Amino acid sequence: MVRAFVRLGLVIVVVLLLQLSLISEMHLFTATGDILLLLAISAGIAAGPEWGALTGFIAGIAFDLVLQTPFGLSALSYCMVGYVVGRVQTGILRAAWWVPMVTAAIASAAGVVLFAVLEALLGDTHVFDRRLLSVIAVVSILNALLVPPMIRVFRWVFAEDALHQTRVWQ
Repeated sequence: MVRAFVRLGLVIVVVLLLQLSLISEMHLFTATGDILLLLAISAGIAAGPEWGALTGFIAGIAFDLVLQTPFGLSALSYCMVGYVVGRVQTGILRAAWWVPMVTAAIASAAGVVLFAVLEALLGDTHVFDRRLLSVIAVVSILNALLVPPMIRVFRWVFAEDALHQTRVWQ
């Protein structure tokens, strides 16, 4: 369990650095990707709702430290998305190769909209402009393309935890 937390922390730091240095500099249709949201989605797919929510919360807090939005907004939206994705994925036994990609695209769109709604509730009036559609499209497509390798990363993160659980029950 300790190794899973150490590995999770390492993955969050590396992805946060990638987000801040590489992804935030790549503009497509005046929008940038959000691979920290992908962390919550991938953890939910790979390890279930609890790990999806925890990963989303920690990644969101880390991202909120550098954003100029209300503190905790990313953490709340990522946590909710990670939990819902994990809950939905537990009902799917053997998914086709494309199901995680579609799940990531839909969850990314929902995460961007949820963030925008929460930001609007906190008083930001310019959230729902024409740019929101391009942000939804860019984040959804990027995360759908990156989810297969990210799921492999999370299988590595939680590999010892799963081995330990099987040893305990046998």
